[in-house]
Amino acid sequence: MSYKQTLNRRVFLKGVVGGTAGIVAGCWINFAPANAANTLAPDDLSGGFLNPPDDTRPWVYWFWINGNISREGITADLEAMQRVGIGGVLIMEVDGSPQGPVAFGTENWKEMFRFACVEANRLSLEITMNDGAGWTGSGGPWNTPENSMQRVYHSEITVDGGQVYSNELPQPNVKNGKAESSVQKSKAGQPEYYRDIAIIAFPTPTNTGYKNEDIDLKAGYIAGSTPPSVKTGGVGRFKVFPVSIDPAPPTAVIDQNRIIDLTGHFSNGRLTWDVPPGNWTITRFGHGSTGATNHPAPTAGMGLECDKMSKEAVENHFNKFIGEVMKLAGSLTGKTLVGTHVDSWEVGGQSWTKAFPEEFKKRCGYDITPFLPAMTGRIIGSAEITERFLWDLRFTISELIAENYAGHMRELSNRHGITFSMEAIDNTPFDEIRVAGQANLPQTEFWYRRETEAAGESGDCFPGVYRSYAWTPAMVSAAHIYGRQIIPSEAFTANRGENWLAHPALLKPQGDWAFCSGINRFIFHRYAMQPWLNRKPGMTMAFWGIHYERTQTWWEETKPWHEYLTRCQYMLQKGLFVADILYMQAEAVPNRFIPPGTDFANPIPPDPPGYNFDGCTADVVFNRITIKDGRIMLPDGMSYRLMVLPSRGEQVMAGVMTIKLARKIEELVNEGMVIVGPPPVRTPGLTNYPENEEELKENKEKNLE
Repeated sequence: MSYKQTLNRRVFLKGVVGGTAGIVAGCWINFAPANAANTLAPDDLSGGFLNPPDDTRPWVYWFWINGNISREGITADLEAMQRVGIGGVLIMEVDGSPQGPVAFGTENWKEMFRFACVEANRLSLEITMNDGAGWTGSGGPWNTPENSMQRVYHSEITVDGGQVYSNELPQPNVKNGKAESSVQKSKAGQPEYYRDIAIIAFPTPTNTGYKNEDIDLKAGYIAGSTPPSVKTGGVGRFKVFPVSIDPAPPTAVIDQNRIIDLTGHFSNGRLTWDVPPGNWTITRFGHGSTGATNHPAPTAGMGLECDKMSKEAVENHFNKFIGEVMKLAGSLTGKTLVGTHVDSWEVGGQSWTKAFPEEFKKRCGYDITPFLPAMTGRIIGSAEITERFLWDLRFTISELIAENYAGHMRELSNRHGITFSMEAIDNTPFDEIRVAGQANLPQTEFWYRRETEAAGESGDCFPGVYRSYAWTPAMVSAAHIYGRQIIPSEAFTANRGENWLAHPALLKPQGDWAFCSGINRFIFHRYAMQPWLNRKPGMTMAFWGIHYERTQTWWEETKPWHEYLTRCQYMLQKGLFVADILYMQAEAVPNRFIPPGTDFANPIPPDPPGYNFDGCTADVVFNRITIKDGRIMLPDGMSYRLMVLPSRGEQVMAGVMTIKLARKIEELVNEGMVIVGPPPVRTPGLTNYPENEEELKENKEKNLE
C-alpha cells in the first residue's frame, strides 16, 4: 500500500499513532522537490541578474528625529543613498532628541516632505510614509476618544431582593489601568467619552472571590501573542487557551438561566427594578478609550490610537494623515510616494468597538449581552461554557482587526494607487497570519544577532536571538499563502551593545539566513536623517538600530554589498517559493505560527530536512485552497504535497478545531488532499454548542469502527 493510500479520510478522523513528526520524517525521503510555476525564461532571468531593476534594490528606514530636518540634509541623504544603491526609504518621524527647527505637521514640515518627494523622484528613489508619527499602530492628535481604541469597563453593586430598587448606578471608572493618564478630559474634569453597553443582573455567587484565571488576556484587555518569558510575566499561552478545561467550583458559577438584562430599566444613569428574592449583583457595562497612544512620537504628532475594529475610525485616521501626505506629494503619489506602512503592533489590547454586539452576533450567531459578566472573570454556566464564549470573543476581535483595520487600510491605500505594508507582529490580540495576509506587503522583522547573544550573554530583556527568528515564519507564510510577491523585512534591528561596531561583513551571514527564510527585500534599520553637511557622526537614535548613514566611515564602500543584495532580491522576487508541506496552525486567538520543533523559549527554527514549509490559517483553507492531482493548490500558483495538522504539545490549542474547518478539511481529503496529524479532540466556541461537539464525537467513533 502506498503512503498516500494510508492517509485517507478514515485516518484524518481516526488519527495517526506515533504523532506527526515521525510520520512526516518517514515520508519526506519519498518526495521529489516541487517545480515552481510561472518562472521567467532563463534569458530573462540572466538579463535581470546582470542588470536588476531599480525596484529590487534594498531600502532603509529613514528616521526624521523630532524636527531635526533641513533641505540640504534631505538632498545629501537621498543622494548618498542613490550613490550606493539604495532604492527607497520608509519615513518615520520619532522622538529621541531635543526639538529641532521643523516641528511635525507644521507648514514648514509639510514643505520639507514635499521637497523630499521631489528630490526622491529626481534620484529615482521611492518613499513609503509611516501611518503617523512614532513606530506604532495608527495614532495622532486628530483621533478623538470616540474614534480611539476601545475597551470594556464595568462597575458593580450588590442588592438584596424583595424590594424595588431605584437609584443611580455608579459609572465605571474609565480612568483605571493604563487609560488613566491618557483619556482626554472635559473642562469639568470628567472623561469626555463613555458609552453604556448594558446593565446585567445575576444572583451573587457564594464564592465571590473566585475569578477566571488570566481574564485580562482571555477577554482581550491586554494582548498576548508574545512569549511568557518576554512580556506576559510567566503566563503561558497553553494556560490561557487550554485544550482541556478544569471545572470551576460550583459555588462560583452563575446560573445562565437567571442572568437578567436590565438595560431597558435603565435611563439617565438611574436603574428602577423590582428585585426578586435573594442577593443580586448588578453590573453596569460600558466602553471608553484604552488610552493607547502612538510612540515614540514628537509631541506635535502624538495622540490616541484609532479604533482598529471600526472602518469609520480607521478611514478617518487615514484621511487625516495619509490623505494629507498624498496631497503634499501631488502627482508623485503612486510614482514616488508608493506606500504607507504600519509597524509592529505595540499598542496593547482592544476588547470593544461601537458595533461589536452586531458584529459578534453576525459571526457567532448569538447575543453577547448575557455573557458580558464573563469579561469580568465570572464563570457563566460552567468553565467550559465560559471558555467557549471567550474564544468567540477573541475570534471576533481578530476578524474585525483583519477586516476593518488591515483589510481596510489596504483598500484605502490601493484606491489612491499606493501599497499598504504591515508588521502584524509583537504582542498582538489576533491571528498574525490572518491579519498580515490582508496587507499588500506582509512585513517581518529580524534583529542583528551579536556574538555575545549567541553565547547567551544578552543584557536586554528582548534578546536579539529571540527577535532574530520568532516572527519571520509567520509573516513569510502569510505572503506565500495570500499571494504576495514582495516580502520585506525590517532588517538588522539592533539595540544595546551595537555601538557602531556592525558593518556589512558582519551582517552578511545573517542576511543570507534571512533570504533563505523567504525574505526578499531588506529595509535596513536604520538611517537617521542627517540635517547637517559638516558634522560626524551626526544624528543617531541612541542604542536603536545599526548605524547605517552617510556619516559612517564605510558608507561609500557599500555599493558592491548593495548590488549583491539587489541581485539576490531580484531573483527571490521571481517565481514561487518551493515548499512541500503546509502546516495548519491551530485555531487559537491570539496566535502566531510556530514551526514544529521550535517554541518561544527556543525560537531558532530548525533547518528543513530537505523539504520546506509554510504555515496556514483557517481563512485560507476556506477561501483559497483547491486540490488538483492530489496537490494543494493556491490561486497564485503556490502548491504543496500535504497538509500537517497541529501536533499537541507544539501549538496552542492543537487538537481544538471548529466543526466548520473539520468539515472543510474532510471535503478536501475526499478530493485527494494528503494530510498527516492527530484528529481534533474538541471544538471551540459556543456556536451550535453542544451539537458541533456531538457531531465531532460521532464522526470520530464512526471511523473507529
